[in-house]
Amino acid sequence: MNSEISSIIVLSVLLISCTNDTEEVTQIPEFIDIVDARTSIEGNMITSTITIKELPVSLDFYSNELSVNSLEYKWSVYFDINNDNIDDYSFSISNYKFSSQEQTYGYTLDNTQHSIWAITDGVGSHIGEVNASITGNTITLEVNTNHYDLLKTITDQSSISYRTYYNNGTNRYEDRF
Repeated sequence: MNSEISSIIVLSVLLISCTNDTEEVTQIPEFIDIVDARTSIEGNMITSTITIKELPVSLDFYSNELSVNSLEYKWSVYFDINNDNIDDYSFSISNYKFSSQEQTYGYTLDNTQHSIWAITDGVGSHIGEVNASITGNTITLEVNTNHYDLLKTITDQSSISYRTYYNNGTNRYEDRF
């Protein structure tokens, strides 16, 4: 069975959540609502796609309501290479609000970090940049493992999960697939 099919079978459950300080809310913004996700491993290339319900070309970044040093947006794929329910690697595009950045409206890929993370004991270490693109409502994250020997341990037997996140300063939303 190829990794794309096994990922679909393993990841057939969709979890949706939103929290604020007083209650749990179940409706999440469409720009983080995952409707499909797949990963293929062919030769030295790992390609993950995350299809979102409605992903606008541009978004508001650095919300005035968001505190400094906070994660605002994240679209990511996580790899558990030995299926022990502990994530080992992650590819993501994300945005953090640092210092006193002004709120801005802009193209998603221009306002996000495109990162590869190695995760040890729940702590991520940045090990490189993922090639990220957006076509319509689909985010593609692509890595050539020839550039990152550690990532050669990701195989079609690895457990894969997909997560999105949004924090507007008042509510935090997350979707998992």
